[in-house]
Amino acid sequence: MYLKFIIMFLIIIILMPGLIYANVNSNNGYPETIYYGEDPVGDDYGPGSYRYPGHRVFQPGEGHYDLKSFKIQTVGEDYRFIFEFGEIANTWDGKYDFSHQLIHMYFDKDSTTGQTELFRQGARVKLNPDFPWDYHLQFSGWWLRLIEPDDDPDDLVRDILNVDAEVSPWDLYDINVEILENKILLELPQESLGNIEGSRFYLFVGGFDPFGEDNFRPVQNHRTNWSFFYDHNLDESGNFEYEEATRVIDYFYPEDGYQEEFLGVNFAEMDHLEPVKIPLPEKTFIELIRGYSYLIALIYILISFFIISYILYFIMRSASDE
Repeated sequence: MYLKFIIMFLIIIILMPGLIYANVNSNNGYPETIYYGEDPVGDDYGPGSYRYPGHRVFQPGEGHYDLKSFKIQTVGEDYRFIFEFGEIANTWDGKYDFSHQLIHMYFDKDSTTGQTELFRQGARVKLNPDFPWDYHLQFSGWWLRLIEPDDDPDDLVRDILNVDAEVSPWDLYDINVEILENKILLELPQESLGNIEGSRFYLFVGGFDPFGEDNFRPVQNHRTNWSFFYDHNLDESGNFEYEEATRVIDYFYPEDGYQEEFLGVNFAEMDHLEPVKIPLPEKTFIELIRGYSYLIALIYILISFFIISYILYFIMRSASDE
């Protein structure tokens, strides 16, 4: 009985390193949600005073730019971003089966480095200088682009007047995009962004326009078929200036009233936006142990030494008794 106990304990000691350092990060292809948030519904009006363009393709005049929720999942070696909108339509035959939305994201992974200004100023918003960005994603119905702080905003090979012309130096091709009801599912390799758990992100939505600055659909102070309309009756400040006005139609922030308070109409008077934090995952007991690998190795060596010494002593004693 005593010998069986020793053998079982020895087997556990032998298997312990494998249990501790096994690849517990693999989710076998099943999605694991690392972030989920809901944005206030019906706030696709910029700072509160914007209205949709008048052409019938923008009907019903709401929903196309209303980001209702956003989710990040890990699926195998990929990230899956899920954008839920009020409406999704492929009016202009976008490659990825949607046409209206232009999605910009900025990721802050390390607040000691990075860029504090927008890559280009088309969105007309200010980012918090305490959270500079390390990666910038631009996503439309025709392309996905990944940009880093050291990239040159003027380094374009592509004709911005034609969404199908040539290529951008920042285009990503190893992606998958699906439309499920009113959700856009984007999958891209995790290695493109690295580990984003614990980082912060900015996410805003504009209207895609191949002729617009940085592909943002502009905002006018009069009704037109193809531009957003600033309704001065909904804004008592009267600060609208065409060249300075934000072109963000919905800013993702899971708090009622935040967008209206901080997005602003005039860039010069606008406050900076706050990013949203992706929480760090709670570590399992095994993962906590992994953090003390050198200490665990030392303890393992000492325990193994005493176990082996005891077994040898037990064997020698048994032999002498015989």
